[in-house]
Amino acid sequence: MTFLKTLLLVGIACIGTLSAGLIIALVEHLEATSLGGWGNFLNGIGTIGIFLVTLVGSIFLPSRIEEKRLDFARREQNRKLRFDVAQDTFVAFNKAYASLRRIRSPMSSFKIEDIDKYSGVSGTARLKLEIMKEEAPKWQRLDELEHIFEAIFDDTKPFVEFRMAIIKVHGSLSMLAYENVSSGRDEGEKNFYRELQADMWEGRGKPDPILPAVDAAFERIKQICIPEIRQDGNGTSPPNVGP
Repeated sequence: MTFLKTLLLVGIACIGTLSAGLIIALVEHLEATSLGGWGNFLNGIGTIGIFLVTLVGSIFLPSRIEEKRLDFARREQNRKLRFDVAQDTFVAFNKAYASLRRIRSPMSSFKIEDIDKYSGVSGTARLKLEIMKEEAPKWQRLDELEHIFEAIFDDTKPFVEFRMAIIKVHGSLSMLAYENVSSGRDEGEKNFYRELQADMWEGRGKPDPILPAVDAAFERIKQICIPEIRQDGNGTSPPNVGP
């Protein structure tokens, strides 16, 4: 719309200037009585042409420059937004991924005073539930980023897959926390509780019921975010984002 208005103003200015110039030139011609008069006439036309070009340039060029400036500013703002969201998502996903793997790891370190309090399968499950509660802000951060990430990169599958893994682990821990797994049960129930323990411990199930999904989710996030971070021009490596 701004460009069309500019063209309209330029057109009006050109017509007005040309009309005024022709009138002036015609007057000079009528007053001329010799070849010198014709020279004045031609000089008048030349002056009009120079003035017209100068006028068009003074109106049109600043408008084009401003249009280019605004376009560059919009593209720069969009690039900055993509970079910020990609970096925030990469950092948040890295922390959440490391946290979930640490909770499920068989090498998880417990405090000495917790050994008696959280003994057995049910005790371990209760302890892991408490740790999950402490780590919850890391997963909530992913929920905060999901919608803006979708708006920019049109993909929410990694968030959904990771959230489903968290829900599955939490559900299995909740069922194990207050059940005596070793008590007399039929074979079907024992198999069911083995599946719950496979959710609790990384590597217990063959294949692992949790790790492939969260690995795929994090890999997808890296495929999207790392190129955006590197294109910012501030380096060739993603930021240091330890858990």
